[in-house]
Amino acid sequence: VIFYWIFTALSSLIETLAERKQQEKLRVFQRLWKILVAALSLASLSLLFQLYDLSRSISQRWHYQWFFADGVSHILFCMVLAAIMFLFAPHTNSQRFAYKQVEGDEKGESSQVADDKNVWADEGGLDEEEDDSFWASTHGKGSKPEADILGKQDDESKI
Repeated sequence: VIFYWIFTALSSLIETLAERKQQEKLRVFQRLWKILVAALSLASLSLLFQLYDLSRSISQRWHYQWFFADGVSHILFCMVLAAIMFLFAPHTNSQRFAYKQVEGDEKGESSQVADDKNVWADEGGLDEEEDDSFWASTHGKGSKPEADILGKQDDESKI
């Protein structure tokens, strides 16, 4: 179930990246797909060999049993982890992957790459407009509520 979910989500992401013509990201996720398929294939082969190994006598199979019971899964995990770390390691194009978005026209024929800097620049005036925000109330901007002091009596309540 987990493998089905992962491969379904990954294939839909690959299709989306292909439609948006984001070739660099597409190559990265296609490599991830290949890594996961190779790991799943090796795990399946290991399982098949374990089933074959059960048909042999215990005096012959104990030599390999520990390796297939514990070793293969740990080795596959380490190999997949190292491959993903290498695949998603920071490099010169990392910021291009993270901070660029593709905007296309209604027909989807042409696409333009836009920086997120422009998007964030449009939102620059939001903080000044909100005087009732938490930041404004805690840092002196906006109205300051009077502090309540326990035991303090108003002048009217004094007898």
